[in-house]
Amino acid sequence: MNTKAVPLKDYIVYNDIITYLKKIDDEGSVGNINNFSKVQRRHRLFETNTAVNYYGDIKQFFNYIRPNVGIEFLTPKDIEIDSMNLINYRNHLKEEGLANTTINRKLVSVKGLYKFLKSFKAYSSYIDLSQFDQTKKLKEISKNYGKTTQTEAERIADCMLLERENGLKKKLLTKFLIRTSFRIEYALTVRWMNIKPIDGELYKVEALNKGSYVASTGLHRNFLNELQQLKVESATENDLVFGGLTSRAYRESFNRALQRLGIPASRNLKPHSLKGVGIDIAYEESGNDLRAAMTQGNHKDPKTPMRYLSKNDNIENSAGILMDKKMDLTMIENASKHDFVNFFRNADRLTVQKFLDFVR
Repeated sequence: MNTKAVPLKDYIVYNDIITYLKKIDDEGSVGNINNFSKVQRRHRLFETNTAVNYYGDIKQFFNYIRPNVGIEFLTPKDIEIDSMNLINYRNHLKEEGLANTTINRKLVSVKGLYKFLKSFKAYSSYIDLSQFDQTKKLKEISKNYGKTTQTEAERIADCMLLERENGLKKKLLTKFLIRTSFRIEYALTVRWMNIKPIDGELYKVEALNKGSYVASTGLHRNFLNELQQLKVESATENDLVFGGLTSRAYRESFNRALQRLGIPASRNLKPHSLKGVGIDIAYEESGNDLRAAMTQGNHKDPKTPMRYLSKNDNIENSAGILMDKKMDLTMIENASKHDFVNFFRNADRLTVQKFLDFVR
């Protein structure tokens, strides 16, 4: 007698979850491209960070509400939830110490999956999207990264040379981040072929940026000459400029550099703080043109670069005090030419440029 084989488990829900995640992945991916490197995959199934994060969020959610059922073995009945499930899960995440921003993001991931599944007959009777409306978004506190200047950032770069491994490479990556305002993950994907001469001493560098679009900015030959120190004799145009470095290793080195320089943790300086240096300079030297800041930071929303521009909260520097406060110029009057030369050699570019404009 012929018998039909029956599978031990039905993976239909899991397969549909993966289908949803692949959809998210495809919509955020640039697909097959030439000349540009993609950020290294964090998951064997997905290419984009968004899909990887959604997968982790969804898996964590079902592990909480269905602790005795692995995500691979969920049935349509298992995905049925009410607002109490969502509230309890949110409270669980808060008890785990997660910030409201992270909690909100995790619930957005779950809601996106439910909206996707709701459109299919197999799930429609088990899903009530109004349950999500009863768990309002938690209030978020926006905390920006600490700000730094070009002078301080260059000191951090020089301090990278003290690292036991890849000191020169980490120094030049720091200087590259200061000048390009690229994110670390995308700077690490830049190949020599992505740096092209434009006009005389000017070069254009391109990389795939957040959102999977090509970001470009300028570099001067002076810095490119420094960068060439990383180009070994056997290197090809297809080689990575910062090959061998990882985002994690660089971040750890950055923190050690801050400690060596005595920069306190309260400043909240992160590698992402370097992005603001170039944005500040582009904004100031363009006469406060917000479009120049947007271009430098590769931002589409005009509100975004405002988060990176330097803000001084010191009351001593407020206009109401500075307008009427007399400045003691005695030390300047007594300074030697040697003092002035040393000052401008170590000053940031904007200060030097203002002086040059004055003496012309």
